[in-house]
Amino acid sequence: MSNQKNKQKKRPPRRSPRQANTVRFPLPFVMLLCWMGSYAGDEECSCGASPDYEIDSFVDAEGLLEAEGPGEKDHVLLSALEQQRNGAFAIYQTFLVCRQHALQLFTELYGEQDAQQALSPLLLGLSNLTVTVGREITDAKSPHGTLQVSYTNATTVPEVIEAHTGYAVTKMPTRSSAE
Repeated sequence: MSNQKNKQKKRPPRRSPRQANTVRFPLPFVMLLCWMGSYAGDEECSCGASPDYEIDSFVDAEGLLEAEGPGEKDHVLLSALEQQRNGAFAIYQTFLVCRQHALQLFTELYGEQDAQQALSPLLLGLSNLTVTVGREITDAKSPHGTLQVSYTNATTVPEVIEAHTGYAVTKMPTRSSAE
């Protein structure tokens, strides 16, 4: 009988080794949507005007724009939330937009009320600050939460993430060129 006890299957570990090495930010968590600042380069907005803002999106903005209905938008946002809670922050797209198109882009991505709140400092001419926009998430199954807008002098993505989340970023994930 003692031989049979030794041959019993071992109990699997409670966490996989991958999970044990992954940072998992607790809820409530502020999902970073984008950061933006004034743009002073030579590029043009899609309308031909000189861009006022450079907006870097930390969620798949193109996926949000192409989503058919609120359910698909929620799926895109939940995917970004899961990645960020695991410590993976990446810039998906960069937009160079004039003032009018910045408001239009934000309205299409997040809704009119959020767009006006997020862009208000830039619309008021506060050009020397970087604006970060996120949502405070309290339920891991819902990407909806209170809009969080913060203003910093940060100039790099790790500085922006640290200013917005309160956590230092030691390594930025790299994205493959095929994506």
